Amino acid sequence: MNAFRWFEKTMQFLSEGATRIFSPADDDYPPTGPQPFEGDIQRRRPAGRDKLP
Repeated sequence: MNAFRWFEKTMQFLSEGATRIFSPADDDYPPTGPQPFEGDIQRRRPAGRDKLP
């Protein structure tokens, strides 16, 4: 009886995970959709100047 209960809980756990993976996304984006990045991009330092003075 105990092994059956363990098997039942294990199968439920795995099936809930599979359901979550393969179900449609539930993301809550604003009506306009994701916004583009509007920040400044940090420039890399020239080669050989990666150490501070």
